Amino acid sequence: MKDKAAATLAHYAMLAPGDLVVAGVSGGADSMALLAFLLSLSARYPLRVAVCHLNHRLRGAEADRDARLVEDFCRMAGVPFHLAAVDVAGEARRQGLSFEEMGRRMRYDFFDRVADGYAAQVGRVRIATAHTRSDAVETMLLALLRGSSIDGLCGIPPVRGRIIRPLIEVTRTEVEDYCRTEGIPFCEDSTNRQDDYPRNRIRHRVIPELRQINPALEETAARLMVSAACDRDYLDRQTEALLRAAEADAAGCLLDVLQKAHPALRIRSLAHLLRMSGCRCDHGVLARLESVVMGEARRAQLADGWMAVRRKDRLSLERSAGRPMDVWEGAVCPLAAAPGVVLLPDRRVLHLHPVKNLENLRKVQKNTLKFVLDCDKLYDNFVARTRRPGDRVKLVGRGGSKTLKNLFQEGGLTAEERARRLILADEGGIVWLEGFGAAERAAPDSRSTRMLLITVDEEGENE
Repeated sequence: MKDKAAATLAHYAMLAPGDLVVAGVSGGADSMALLAFLLSLSARYPLRVAVCHLNHRLRGAEADRDARLVEDFCRMAGVPFHLAAVDVAGEARRQGLSFEEMGRRMRYDFFDRVADGYAAQVGRVRIATAHTRSDAVETMLLALLRGSSIDGLCGIPPVRGRIIRPLIEVTRTEVEDYCRTEGIPFCEDSTNRQDDYPRNRIRHRVIPELRQINPALEETAARLMVSAACDRDYLDRQTEALLRAAEADAAGCLLDVLQKAHPALRIRSLAHLLRMSGCRCDHGVLARLESVVMGEARRAQLADGWMAVRRKDRLSLERSAGRPMDVWEGAVCPLAAAPGVVLLPDRRVLHLHPVKNLENLRKVQKNTLKFVLDCDKLYDNFVARTRRPGDRVKLVGRGGSKTLKNLFQEGGLTAEERARRLILADEGGIVWLEGFGAAERAAPDSRSTRMLLITVDEEGENE
């Protein structure tokens, strides 16, 4: 493992003499192996290491145990230790995100704050995370399920800005063997054994089946990810050249240049234009934007109040002063297909997690119970959409029926947040409201046997 990690460091020029590395260490085998590996480099590099540990407050005493293990290890090794505790569940509910996505954001925010503090004192700082090749394969398979473009096939990048991943070419099995051989202590997160989340199901069920077909799954997938990353790099360079030729800026570009371009480059260019302008980029928005570019429409409403307009020889991206239009035209989610993953047009992902036992869920993540639906209380299909005039719902434990307008006012949501909140509705009306939970009529009870936990997160790498 050490040889592979050292080769990765050298190949991607991750470190230079004198660097300070802020390592994100959870206490699991991967992150403890990363910490031990970085400390072993001190004879080769004049390297300094500091450790960050974030307590998500989701696992009670087990999380406190993990923090103590990391802190004790750092104390014995003489490594600076930075600890923070955050309310991931509460913040996830406030922002309408899944616990996983909220936790990921808060971890990187914490790493950045610590790294910025050191950078003011010591110069160049790197942030090291313990993602392995196994993690990258899981991320790639999740991207395939979501219908991702070539970008999703690239897995997790070895380097992203000042973030480095020295173990990205090492498998999880190799990491665990290294810990056992070197006597490195680590903790196991009990939630990793549960199959309530797509990544765990892929890890426990899909990958073992794929290994039956191809025992060298990780190596084969790694070749695909490297090849996809190489192709993406070439496409990105060609896209940059195309945008320069089209005199592109945040307000638009020349039409004829994009019209003559290959569709692969045209779509990437349009996605780049949307990001430059600040407009949300999703499959539906891209299709409407391309229809204007190719002359199929004179103008098109995009998202969040943005409009695409043909003005002589230029494509113009303009922001209207009116209320943003709904971005969902209705993604139908058949119960027969649940559990599953639904890619929403605004680049978020709707997850339908099976729940077999409410008591088990209550013990681990009791705050998620209000986001569980009883499938037997729903019609055959429900639709994902944003709010409509007159929408109202009777939520569990919230008294009588209320309009969404009143609920959003009580929750202190901004106009943009209100326009983006996801709704699941069947023929009987709203059954689930993002950030608020299930409708009373769809909530599980002691007799429920078929249940789904609904979460929403952002498309992209789940790091």
